[in-house]
Amino acid sequence: MNFKRPLTTSRPLPQGYFATSTEDVNTDKAYFKIGSKIRVTEQIDQDLPKRLKVQARLVPLIYSPEQILTASLTSQHQHWHPYRLYQKDRLMERYSCLSALEIHLERLLTPNIPEAPLEIFPQVYRKEFSVQTTGPCTLIHEVREGKPVMVPPGIPGKQPLWSYGGYYQLGCNLHEIEQILFTPSREQDKTILQLSRISSWHTKNHEIVFIDPLEDKQKLTLVGEIEKGHISFHWFQGVDEQGEVHQTCYRSFAIHQQDRLSEVVEIEFQKEETTCVGK
Repeated sequence: MNFKRPLTTSRPLPQGYFATSTEDVNTDKAYFKIGSKIRVTEQIDQDLPKRLKVQARLVPLIYSPEQILTASLTSQHQHWHPYRLYQKDRLMERYSCLSALEIHLERLLTPNIPEAPLEIFPQVYRKEFSVQTTGPCTLIHEVREGKPVMVPPGIPGKQPLWSYGGYYQLGCNLHEIEQILFTPSREQDKTILQLSRISSWHTKNHEIVFIDPLEDKQKLTLVGEIEKGHISFHWFQGVDEQGEVHQTCYRSFAIHQQDRLSEVVEIEFQKEETTCVGK
């Protein structure tokens, strides 16, 4: 196998809002929700900070297919011995091939904000990776009108790329956590995999085709997703007598790691300017 390495708080309602006292009715405590989970805190008198920092843990989910999957290459009507995907004695499998990477909240790091008990499964984000679930993945080299063509995609000059899963190993750089792709290739009389990182194709002039359609965010590294604000952090401030929920939204903008041999990371959020109001 060849591995290419180019490689919530109390806060006044909106200005101008007047209503009768609801102190005997609205007794909800402020709480915040990060990702799909909720935590509850005591009421806080001061304004919310512009930035928040949390400590979280990376939880890799290693992919294990339910059936034997293979990739094979046919060139000039010659069939090369197929390669078994996700073998445990190969490079990617030793270092883990992921179906997903979860981020679990551990604690708030921003000072002067009271702590609250963490939930049992405080998952704040889940980065999905595309993997092979069916097979075989067959690539055929043909010559059409004097031009070499790969099938699929069957278009001259196009480079086919299959999804292999996500890359992560303890001690790797956070920027290396991303989607891995492959193209079947040949070594002597056997099919091998030509592996590459999805980020390595951003600066190449090749015409590529993703055999497995990818979502836009799957084309980003984990760091890229966080820097684009894909993790949201909502601080709920209560419900008024009209049933409208008032909340402040924070979005991720940075991730750091003090110790690369640890799965612990720190994620920073910044507050959006507007306060969300809804049912």
